[in-house]
Amino acid sequence: MKTHALRYVAIVVLGLMTSIALAGGDPAKEPVATMAKILLDLNHYPSAKEKEKLQAIAGDANNSTAIQTIAMAIHDMEHSVTAEDKGKLQAIADSTDSSGEEKELAGILLGITHYPGSEAKERLKKLME
Repeated sequence: MKTHALRYVAIVVLGLMTSIALAGGDPAKEPVATMAKILLDLNHYPSAKEKEKLQAIAGDANNSTAIQTIAMAIHDMEHSVTAEDKGKLQAIADSTDSSGEEKELAGILLGITHYPGSEAKERLKKLME
């Protein structure tokens, strides 16, 4: 009887652990999804709360340099990214070392003036998946 109870408990625990692991998603995608959401909702510049999130992404040493750079470019933008950030973003977009998501975010950000257009919004939605 005890062994059946232990098996049942083990099955329940394994099931819960699997559910939690699957629900958590890929932690490496979280900064990309967060920035995509911020850009999707952008209206001229990020809000104070969004700037806090961007600052946290930029300050997280677990994120790539490209992700940190993109986060600060969004953080500092007013209507569009600064001239200095445009150069950094173009370098990310052109780099063979950048991931596809980093290149996509950099490219979208380079094309934003005031808010993303409909094509950019569709691309941002895909990054949030």
